Amino acid sequence: QQQFEKNYKDEEEKEERKKIFLQNEDYVKQKHEDFLSGKSHWDADMHDFDDLTMEEVQQKFGVHDLPHLPTTKAFQSRSRTLPSSIAPRNIPDEWNWVTQGGVSQIKSQGSCGSCASFTTIGAVESCMWKAVNGSEMMDLSEQQLMDCGNGHKWNGYGASGCDGAWGEAYLDYIVTKQNGTVEQESCAQYTGSDGTCSNNPSCVYDRATVSDWIRYTGGDDEEMKAMVYMGPVVSYLRVIDDFYSYSSGVYDSDQCCKAGESGCWVNHAVLTVGYGTE
Repeated sequence: QQQFEKNYKDEEEKEERKKIFLQNEDYVKQKHEDFLSGKSHWDADMHDFDDLTMEEVQQKFGVHDLPHLPTTKAFQSRSRTLPSSIAPRNIPDEWNWVTQGGVSQIKSQGSCGSCASFTTIGAVESCMWKAVNGSEMMDLSEQQLMDCGNGHKWNGYGASGCDGAWGEAYLDYIVTKQNGTVEQESCAQYTGSDGTCSNNPSCVYDRATVSDWIRYTGGDDEEMKAMVYMGPVVSYLRVIDDFYSYSSGVYDSDQCCKAGESGCWVNHAVLTVGYGTE
């Protein structure tokens, strides 16, 4: 309790939270032992939300189920006619945009379901960093994108602020409604809640703009590596119970479901910044 500075309204709540915490602690201890013995590819650790139920954790982090993604291999673009494959013949076996300096600092979305806004901004920041030859890493506003893009749709993929969104909707909004630009964080700071659209031209980062974007579905390893080699990519996954205990290693889970199955929806957007083996 002291490690995470927890305070409860009364002894009854304290005991209930302690019970949940101890259950999670037992799981983490077992997972850690499995990792040390080689039975698991990833390690687990305790976190400051381990006294919450899974439903409370999902609510805290704004996790929302989103409709199914197509599982057939396909490339889509807002305006371009794309080839059936973009995988080059010669790309590195491993690549990490973080070590290249091409990824901005980690931020927290709080309890707002704004993961798609954060990952979209992360991808755009990296793209613009490349466009200016790595001379500066800009800090763009997730709040401005979330507020102004709220309600926008692309091919049925929409944005609903703290209630969840697709990166495709935000990218399309940036290109078609904001001339490929986004305001800087200093002018529209993140609040963790839905707000009013900020429209301040003097705050726009104008050294680079986004003109288009590519969407890929299908799961082919070489195609995905090629996409990430071009730059950090907005990606989606389904966060399940044991993911909240992840600490390090290569994550996998026997709780995973197969795309297309009933109830198997993605519920979180992340920024893929590299690939390789471990």
